Amino acid sequence: MSAIGKVFIVLNLVFSLVIVGAAASYLSKADDWKANYEAKDKEFKEAKDKWDTDASSMQADLTRRDNDNQFLQNNNDNLKHENETLKDSLKSKEVAEQQLRDAVDGIRESLNDFNGQINDLRHRNNELADTNNSLENQALDAKTKQKSAEDDLLRSQGDLTGANDRISELETALASLDQEKVHLESLVNIARSKGFDISSLLAMPDIDAEVVEVDNDLGFVILSAGSEQGVTKGFTFQIYRGKDYLGEVEVDSLWNKRCAAKIKLISEGAQIKIHDSASTVL
Repeated sequence: MSAIGKVFIVLNLVFSLVIVGAAASYLSKADDWKANYEAKDKEFKEAKDKWDTDASSMQADLTRRDNDNQFLQNNNDNLKHENETLKDSLKSKEVAEQQLRDAVDGIRESLNDFNGQINDLRHRNNELADTNNSLENQALDAKTKQKSAEDDLLRSQGDLTGANDRISELETALASLDQEKVHLESLVNIARSKGFDISSLLAMPDIDAEVVEVDNDLGFVILSAGSEQGVTKGFTFQIYRGKDYLGEVEVDSLWNKRCAAKIKLISEGAQIKIHDSASTVL
């Protein structure tokens, strides 16, 4: 039995004694003590019944409260267990938070290092940009030089083509000169066979002139050289037009800056014209 039940029993006994004392007091003062006793006994029984009912109700309440206390105790134990679990979880979380803080500190250090690397990369990128600009300028200069070199190459190729053409022309001229040499040698041989003095031709100075007048029908020409240029009567001039040999003339009349010469030799199919070249040297 619980302590509260014992208290109720003691109170019940005390209350019973009070009732009995009160009844006895009433009986001693009343004439009809039996009636009073019966009335009091009835009241006592009713009070007792009410008390028993109240006691039962209170006992039920106590039982409920004991059950509630037990439930609360169980809840308290559960809460204590949960509190311990929460404490353990909190400790684990504190450890995890510390680890997280350490990780965050490490990440911050990594970020600082990364920011430093980014700054280095930006500096390097700026240097590379400057280098790229320099290389672009150099590339532009190289392209300009390349274009100039290509132009020079084209000019050189043109010059080479011209040189090749000139070589071809010179080779043709050389072949023509070889033919003229053969022809002149034949003329020299013919002149010698006819008693012409070749030594006098070789003794003549080198004088160049130009045909200023010509009469092919009469067979004479006027040259732009005279006594002032060292021409004397009997000098022979070889007549050319460009690279083509036309013939030979011999000075017959002489003036200061002009001379008249007879046509002595004419190449086959050729005809002397004004502005043709004349020279004492073959």
